[in-house]
Amino acid sequence: MKLDTYLVVLMAFYAVYLFGIFIFIFRKRAAATKARRISIKYFTDYQGESPSDLRVLENHANNQFQVPIYFMVTGVLAIQQGAVGFVIAGLATVFVLSRLVHTYIHLGSNHVLRRAGAYFVGFLSVTGIWLCLLLSLWLQRPI
Repeated sequence: MKLDTYLVVLMAFYAVYLFGIFIFIFRKRAAATKARRISIKYFTDYQGESPSDLRVLENHANNQFQVPIYFMVTGVLAIQQGAVGFVIAGLATVFVLSRLVHTYIHLGSNHVLRRAGAYFVGFLSVTGIWLCLLLSLWLQRPI
């Protein structure tokens, strides 16, 4: 498999993973509403009280629009520029794995230091992809 194709498949896997998270959150919210643990009016402006387990889910969903967006943008740019080599593909793999670990921790034990560690690994991975992309453009070859 070409490395460009590998990165597309990795990004598609991550997108499907995100859709799965959002479906999971929707189902948890629907169940909490049905059980009257939260009023449906809460979802009009997300103001007021919500159960802590739902707040964790909401925070996790919001987190998917932070560093992961940079990963997707960088991946597309790397593919478009023909910059995808083994280093970029490896860093992208590390990023996706770090997000899986982050979700496992956040929706499981929610141990803050472990979760922060997984987040930081993902952050460093995306930073590394950006640096490799710039270096690849300068050297005019994939990295």
